[in-house]
Amino acid sequence: MWPLDGTTTATVGAVSTGPQLKVVIVPIAYGSDGSNRLPDLTPTQIQKYKDLLFALYPTPAVSITVRAQPVGISYAVSASGGGWNQLLTQVLGVRGSDAPDKDVYYYGLFNPSASFGTYCGSGCVVGLSPVITNAGDSSSRASIGVGFTGDVAAEALVHELGHAHGRNHAPCNGAQGTDGSYP
Repeated sequence: MWPLDGTTTATVGAVSTGPQLKVVIVPIAYGSDGSNRLPDLTPTQIQKYKDLLFALYPTPAVSITVRAQPVGISYAVSASGGGWNQLLTQVLGVRGSDAPDKDVYYYGLFNPSASFGTYCGSGCVVGLSPVITNAGDSSSRASIGVGFTGDVAAEALVHELGHAHGRNHAPCNGAQGTDGSYP
């Protein structure tokens, strides 16, 4: 914990989002190919998300719930980036319609093909999120990412939620949208 006394300081711009990180998974029924395929929502995969969030986020607890009603889409979301903005806009709309508490982050999960290898054989986009620049902007607390079984989906979720918490990319490996004051 920094600082050790548990206080936040203006020097790092820390703003508490409450006693726990709250995430609602929005299952996306991928219908572009007629499959209506859903992401992996098994307890094992949900635990991967929780464990990685808890390991990397400065929070005393992580709460992940799965939205009961999946969201269906009939358009393609491609490995090269097509359809991603459309899906993010749709998940932002779902968050707006559901009207959750301000400290709840929505995350749309989808499987655009039967396997990660098929989808991302030669490189791909795995997630998208707006970078929040105003801590009071709760309406933009939504992100999306692939929902395949395994670590890639968990790593994408943690990465994209970082953007929803106002974090840009570190300036390495040719990343775009970097934090000019890093470190």
